Amino acid sequence: MQRKNVFAIVLLVLGAVLLFFSVHSAFYVGAPWFNERANEAWHMNNYFVVPGLVAFIGFAFVPWLFGGVFMGAFVVAVFCLKGKKRKWLIVLGLAMAGLIALGFNTFDFMLGCFYWTNMAEPAPVLVDLVFCAFYVNAWDFYFFGFLMPLLAGGFCFGASAALAFSKVKI
Repeated sequence: MQRKNVFAIVLLVLGAVLLFFSVHSAFYVGAPWFNERANEAWHMNNYFVVPGLVAFIGFAFVPWLFGGVFMGAFVVAVFCLKGKKRKWLIVLGLAMAGLIALGFNTFDFMLGCFYWTNMAEPAPVLVDLVFCAFYVNAWDFYFFGFLMPLLAGGFCFGASAALAFSKVKI
C-alpha cells in the first residue's frame, strides 16, 4: 500500500473521531436549539426566517463542517494541482471562506444569545470527563471543544478525499 493511501486512511479515521466528538458537543452546546427553542423563529436577515433547529443545523453546523472539508481539499490541491487546473483553487477558496463565515457567524449569534447574555464575561460550563469534572468559560468550551474539532474533522475528511483522488505520490 502506498504511503499516500495510508496517510489518507489515517486522516479519514482522525476526521471521523473529531466529527464524532463534535456532534456530541453540538448536542451539548446547542441543546436549547434541539429542545425548547427548536421552533423559535430565527431571523437570518429581515426577510429570511427559519426555525431555530434549521438555522442551527443548516446554517451553522453543516456550513462550518463543509467549510473544513473544502479547506482540506484546498490545502491538498495547492500542493497537487499544476497549470490550468489551479483556477479551481479560486472556486474552492471562495466556497471555503463563504461556508466558514456563514457557519461561524450563525454559531456565534445563536450560542451567544443564551450562553453569555451580558456580553461581559462568559458563564462557566461544567465539563464532565471520565474521571474529573472542571469548569471552563463558555467561549473557550465553545471554541476549543466544539468549533475547532468540527473544522479539523472536516479538514481531515477533505484532505483524505483529495489525497485519495490525487495522482501525486508521497
